[in-house]
Amino acid sequence: MSCARQSLSPIPSPPPSCVLTAPPPDPKVTRADAHVEINAAGVMVDNTWIWHADHDDCGGLSDSCYSGNGMTVNGDDVTVYGLKSEHTMKDLVYWTGENGSTYLYQSELPYQDSTFGTDGFVGYHVDAAVSSHTGYGIGCYIIGGTLWNVKSGIRVPETASITNLFILVIAGSLSQFEDLVCLTKGSESSDTCYPGVDNQGIGIYQPSIDSLLTDDDGSGSDDGGSGSDDDTALYTADCVVKSDSLTGVESMAPGTYSTWSKCAEAAEAAGAMYWKWGATCGEWCSLVKEDNEGWPVAENTNNQVWVGTVPGNGDCARA
Repeated sequence: MSCARQSLSPIPSPPPSCVLTAPPPDPKVTRADAHVEINAAGVMVDNTWIWHADHDDCGGLSDSCYSGNGMTVNGDDVTVYGLKSEHTMKDLVYWTGENGSTYLYQSELPYQDSTFGTDGFVGYHVDAAVSSHTGYGIGCYIIGGTLWNVKSGIRVPETASITNLFILVIAGSLSQFEDLVCLTKGSESSDTCYPGVDNQGIGIYQPSIDSLLTDDDGSGSDDGGSGSDDDTALYTADCVVKSDSLTGVESMAPGTYSTWSKCAEAAEAAGAMYWKWGATCGEWCSLVKEDNEGWPVAENTNNQVWVGTVPGNGDCARA
């Protein structure tokens, strides 16, 4: 069998009167008090991404639109797998139903809305009246340095069972979050907030709610995993401050460092002017050639990172 090659005539162009042109953009300012609201019991939700646009081609009109909660759950026995909620202007998840469960939650807070934190909203909120709630892998983060005063990423009753909690700030400061999690005790007006312990400089991880209420980091020790914040055997107290405010290009020092003074020694040996040390997740040490803010930096006692300088800078000296 053979096929003869045929010559196809080009498709003629339509006459000018038939040419269609794209209409000009006509964005509408819209409102959604909740993107998803679940009122029935026994609902199962799988692989859901709820998103308020944080960028568009209409000159920023997406920010003129209103998105309240990303997901509101009022029904009992609701189970959610793989939930993502981003950029909405109230609690990104607000849960009032009993016996709810979430397996993996990722939330990018509305960095374009500078009032989100001062208005008291968080990334994941279970109402104080809820007696039973379970979550695995609950995380919230901020991009950039425009959103501040976020009280916590997560707000749940102290009876909730939450495993693997974290907050993160990308291209900003971890102090944009005041704490990792707030635990309520019977009412929204009564809470205790915790900074978490496993601080990697840009993020904080907590193994579970239970570890907060026992030894803070699940390590079995009663120091909350904070390490030594009074290690002044080799250096004076002017060499160190509890903070995450040190800025500059960091390079990780190899090995582990059981105290901040060992990190300071590593900075001296490497010719670095500054260092940053965390007591958990391997007791890490990063070195900074130059700090963009100057020394000393502002103290943040809620933080679980220590930063410092080397002798000869400011009042820092060997003990």
